[in-house]
Amino acid sequence: MYKKFGQFIDGKWQKSQSNDTYDVINPANEELIGAASKANSHDVQKALESSAEGLTVWSNTSPWERAKILRKISEIMRKKVDILSK
Repeated sequence: MYKKFGQFIDGKWQKSQSNDTYDVINPANEELIGAASKANSHDVQKALESSAEGLTVWSNTSPWERAKILRKISEIMRKKVDILSK
């Protein structure tokens, strides 16, 4: 069973500020997989602020550099296709 579900904010996995969770159920067999961190309005605001900062950084990155980054991501994904397809 998975024990650590959370929100990915500011480049790291984080629990909700409230520490509230909800059950994650496998739809194929209705088995409990784990508990996910339940975001509240503070968590959402933090994620929005982080994404705005990320957009600023990405917008100031040259098209050539962005293309290199995207190619690297696709290369990594191809190498991990077996894991990503599950």
